[in-house]
Amino acid sequence: MLFKNKSPGDGAMRELYERYGGLAYSTAVRILENQADAEDAVQITFENLTKNFQKYKDLSCHKMTGLIVIISRNTAINIYNQRRKYIDYDITPKVEGNAPDVLDVVISRETYGDAIAAIKSLPEIYRDAFLLKHVYGVDNGEIAEMAGITEDNVRQRLSRARKMIVEKLKGGEDDAE
Repeated sequence: MLFKNKSPGDGAMRELYERYGGLAYSTAVRILENQADAEDAVQITFENLTKNFQKYKDLSCHKMTGLIVIISRNTAINIYNQRRKYIDYDITPKVEGNAPDVLDVVISRETYGDAIAAIKSLPEIYRDAFLLKHVYGVDNGEIAEMAGITEDNVRQRLSRARKMIVEKLKGGEDDAE
């Protein structure tokens, strides 16, 4: 709980930047391969953190590190895509009945290690959405804003992530290929 009793105005954002600015920058520069664009990505990352500071101030150091990496990576990808005039094709979610509750599966002690491995094995876009939603408690609208996609896309990614996790936990990774 790095910033539990602080607000953005009392130096917490400066402290956050001093602690994690280099990490955000190195994440962005690896993607953008351009110092100026990486600096822009860091600025946008910390603007997003400032806007939502009350939600994130209670995170542990480890979780804050993960959150900053995810936000800075997504911001850098958005800048990269804008620079390349990337066209985002909307994927309309298809409702296929009720998906199994992944959190119920994860809670079981016997499957905890398997669940962590399944989450880590998800493709990055699904893993990020899943972690932001279920670990960091970010709502779909904020995830959409961070990733530069629609809320429908977020719901689709979360649905696909849950299905992939359940399949891996059932031992279906061989069937998926």
